[in-house]
Amino acid sequence: MRTEILKNPKAHRKEIKLDDDGNPINPPKRPNFLDDLYKWTQSFYSKEKAEKTLEDCEAKNHPLFEKPK
Repeated sequence: MRTEILKNPKAHRKEIKLDDDGNPINPPKRPNFLDDLYKWTQSFYSKEKAEKTLEDCEAKNHPLFEKPK
């Protein structure tokens, strides 16, 4: 079977799937774990809460982005 495909690959190609109007259908994108991880991390981030936390920490003299001496 593989030798036949290698000899004549054009004869063994699959045809493009078409919808009812004759437009080609793109195959669905298969998400990987990084897509899921990015979506998960974005769901926990709130800009208002982050800014409020930064202001609270600076007001208490505990800056988050300063390296200790």
